[in-house]
Amino acid sequence: MRFRIIDAIAEMLKAGIITSKGHFVKKEEQRIQWVNGTPEFVLVSEIETGTRKPISVTQDDIAEIMLAKAAIHTGCTILMKEKNVAEEN
Repeated sequence: MRFRIIDAIAEMLKAGIITSKGHFVKKEEQRIQWVNGTPEFVLVSEIETGTRKPISVTQDDIAEIMLAKAAIHTGCTILMKEKNVAEEN
């Protein structure tokens, strides 16, 4: 099984850990830690990884994924407009 950050973020949204704008909601959540002033959600603890490093998703990671999604959507919209293709809902 491979780790997919998009899947992790989607599940965090479903669980109410983050908002649709990508901000952490549950500040008191046990798995949320603050590192250098930035919140991060620990998916797998350092003990569980066996590498002495946790696997986590930071607020910055979420922001980067959201920016990438927006850029991809914009590119697709422009291409569809150029080719007169309507978006299906």
